[in-house]
Amino acid sequence: MGDDTPRRDIDERTVTNVFNAEVNHGLVIQTGTFDGDVHVHTPPGRSPEQDAAMTELKRRLEAQERAEREAGLRREQERRRRRRNQELAGELQAREDRVRPIRTLAPAAFTVLAFVLLLVGNFSFLSYAGIFVCFTCAAVARYAPTSVLEEFLGKK
Repeated sequence: MGDDTPRRDIDERTVTNVFNAEVNHGLVIQTGTFDGDVHVHTPPGRSPEQDAAMTELKRRLEAQERAEREAGLRREQERRRRRRNQELAGELQAREDRVRPIRTLAPAAFTVLAFVLLLVGNFSFLSYAGIFVCFTCAAVARYAPTSVLEEFLGKK
């Protein structure tokens, strides 16, 4: 009887009622003329199994909410870490770009100077020492830390 249309199989003197789920806020008792006892039954209380199931459900929902909050925090920390790493990488690249001319030109210049000393020198101790100094300077220019070269260039 879920619709509000009148039933044709009941005569006009009979009272009919239609209940639907739209406005049911709890227990509904409707009476008319009746003979005998009236028994009203309410839903039974929860069993220990139902209580345990509700407790478990609550625990799982709380754990899920906690995991979602922690995942959000981890994502935020990871995003900040990545941004910090990108900023550091950009700064290191800028520092490396400032000393790139020294790293590329100085070793070549010192190597050429060493060969000139070798060709022009009289094979004395002084010319060999000059050649050693040239190769040492070339190695320093090529492999020295960026901070040392920046200090040398005065670009810090």
